[in-house]
Amino acid sequence: MSLKTSQKKLALFFFLPVIVSSLIAGMAYILDPFSIIHTNGVKLGILTDMRKQASGAIRSQQFSGYILGTSMLENTSARHAETLLGGTWANISMSGSSLFEREFALAYLLQSDLTRSVIYSIDDSYLNNRKGRDDYPVDQFAYLYDDNIWNDLRIYADKIVLACIFKSLLGGECISQDMRFDRPSAWLNHPSHAERFGGLMNWLAAKNNEQIIAAFKTIVASGKLTSNSNQEIELAETEIFINVSLKYVDDHLLSYALLYPSVDFHLIFPPYSRIRYALWHQTEPKNKAIHEAVVRHVVSTAEKMPNVFIYGYEDQDFPDDIALYKDPGHYHHSINERMLVDIQQAGYRLTLENIDRYLDNARRKSESFDLKGLALQIENYLAQSKADY
Repeated sequence: MSLKTSQKKLALFFFLPVIVSSLIAGMAYILDPFSIIHTNGVKLGILTDMRKQASGAIRSQQFSGYILGTSMLENTSARHAETLLGGTWANISMSGSSLFEREFALAYLLQSDLTRSVIYSIDDSYLNNRKGRDDYPVDQFAYLYDDNIWNDLRIYADKIVLACIFKSLLGGECISQDMRFDRPSAWLNHPSHAERFGGLMNWLAAKNNEQIIAAFKTIVASGKLTSNSNQEIELAETEIFINVSLKYVDDHLLSYALLYPSVDFHLIFPPYSRIRYALWHQTEPKNKAIHEAVVRHVVSTAEKMPNVFIYGYEDQDFPDDIALYKDPGHYHHSINERMLVDIQQAGYRLTLENIDRYLDNARRKSESFDLKGLALQIENYLAQSKADY
């Protein structure tokens, strides 16, 4: 090997990392979806992973209101919120997130003097007090919400983020052009979700979908149980579970409403399909007890805070309509639009005056739902489908 060749290889060895780093830095400056380098808003796109991307929306200092939910609020339009409620809104909902995971973004956005309102979904992570996901540890995004801006630059060395940015340059889907955060993680138009609305037959037709497989397994199993089976065993420990769940909701959500009385908190209990509520009331007494205790506790606590408003739909008729759901948990985006109207018009609010009636009606509807009949219908269809196959 000649001296010249060796020198070229040595130069390449030393300068290649510099070139790659420069390219990444340049790309980060151009895209900068997290508004770390420049705070005048993103330029070419934002990530659809809101656990990370929400930090950029908050840091950009453009918004007075935030929609911070899970997949239950991902289809809620921030532009529609602006029309009905005023102000400037961003939807930073995080799919599948627990109250614990969303606390990082909640605490961060409340530090801004611009923040005036938060719309927040109280999903059922209080049933198990979940603090994260094994496949997405909080340390992968929590540092974006602390007071050290320098460690935020680590995001541009994140392999997943870099892969996403490169994919997007090649036409991938992990960067959205929804740079005003209307609903960048919305799933309402995705065919695999949209095709399941319309009724049970559409669920059955999608029997290979992971969400439907899980739902069918739970429903069919419930049909083989005696109503409130193992109730004595469950109830013996229920009070302990309830106290843990109430503390979970207080620590990761309600404590912030108390600390920031100038910010309006619109807290929504998502209207799951009646199927899920029926499962709790008919076969899962511990979950039923925790759920009712949490609803009652949130309403009772909110009564002492004039900036907190609670909304619930469990006593309404529409959760019985399977056509409005793509699985036992996820409702049609028209429900998201209805929620905004209810916030504007102070509709379907839960208070100490109506909470007993609300829970009584919800309980009655869930206990009378024909869960066994539904389980049998699904089981017969699957058996016939397997036989035809």
